[in-house]
Amino acid sequence: MSTNTTPKNKIKKLLDLAPFIKLCSDFYKGTIKVKTKTYLPMWGNETDAGYAVRVIATTFTNMYAPIVDGLAGLIIKKAPIVTGYDQLELDNIDLMDNSLQSFMKTTTKQSIVSGVSFVSALTSKELNRSYLKRYAYEDLYSYVIEDDVVKQIVLKEEIEVADGDFGVKTQERFIVFKIGGGAIWYDDGKGAGLKEQDTWENTLKEIAVIGIVTGKVLSPFEVVPKLLDIAEMNKVHLGMETNLANVLNIVGNPVPMFFGQTTEAQVTIGVKDALVFPDKTTTGAEYLEIEGKGVSKLQEQIKTVEANIDKLTFNLLLNDDSKTVIDAQQKQSKNTSFLSDVANEVEEKFETVLGYMLELENKTIPSDANIEMEKDFDAVVIDLEIAFKALQSGDMSRETFYDILKTGKLPKDFKSDEENSRIDSEGK
Repeated sequence: MSTNTTPKNKIKKLLDLAPFIKLCSDFYKGTIKVKTKTYLPMWGNETDAGYAVRVIATTFTNMYAPIVDGLAGLIIKKAPIVTGYDQLELDNIDLMDNSLQSFMKTTTKQSIVSGVSFVSALTSKELNRSYLKRYAYEDLYSYVIEDDVVKQIVLKEEIEVADGDFGVKTQERFIVFKIGGGAIWYDDGKGAGLKEQDTWENTLKEIAVIGIVTGKVLSPFEVVPKLLDIAEMNKVHLGMETNLANVLNIVGNPVPMFFGQTTEAQVTIGVKDALVFPDKTTTGAEYLEIEGKGVSKLQEQIKTVEANIDKLTFNLLLNDDSKTVIDAQQKQSKNTSFLSDVANEVEEKFETVLGYMLELENKTIPSDANIEMEKDFDAVVIDLEIAFKALQSGDMSRETFYDILKTGKLPKDFKSDEENSRIDSEGK
């Protein structure tokens, strides 16, 4: 007899992918997630105080998040041309005052980080209207596919509920989407397990959930993030930075050196003892500074990792075989770069989910319903290639390169003297 009687059980292949998805997610979120013992473990015989000093001294250069933001910024830079969906409240598409463009941009970022992001069309009984809700890949718990048709998807969400008169606590809920409706299960925190909280029905012939897929598809719902290698290299970079911080902490602190003669077998220096030098011209003490021969090598290794991250990023933009997202026959674009591939995917899937919203509101989908996004990134890629070469030759700072990655052009307030200072600072 099966033990899977509640929706809280996660499919094994999703559990196997979870550490890689978490790595990408953590490095996108930045310092608060990565300056922890998960990515900076304690060394042997290291004290808690020593660990705290090392972590504070470790420089974390987040090269992952700017790349994600830059790619998503280029893809959603221009507002999509939306036709045939005037009956929907596009200025507040998610009941959280986010416009359709804003919602699409955040969804695209989440998808690039995790490889896929899910969006569902739901109905608010109180407002008598449909709306969109986004779920991360980490929130996917299970699915059922029969005859190549998705029959069920289970997604987790966490909401805040009242805890006493003044507090709040987190409550886990599992949303079960099925063809023709669904159900909500929740954990009240009392140890009784999950309870079915609510159910709903609709007339849709498909599950009202779409996946925005930007990663490499291994099997249905098994997706590897496209930027996983970049996140892994950012983790290596962090490890090198903490090694450098530790070395600099040692070689940067002068130690006392004593010279002269003493008749005693050992010399004790402490609060109650003193070392006396009768003749200051022949005996005495001074500080010795250690020369860190390995520091330059560590710095060279760090620069090599940074350069490799840059190369991976630019090669991603030039990818011409990334047709793992949608059938090429469904949408044709002028080029097949990663940028245009993702733009096609976002366009295709949001047309579908907006159609679900109209159906949930018992409205007819107009024959001209369409979303048109910018997909010709040829000129942008050429400009980025010029910027990338300047970065590699040391004539451009990484900060400026990330700005160009995000907008496709130099910042408006660009100044040569400030850029030279940034290049010099990064070189050190």
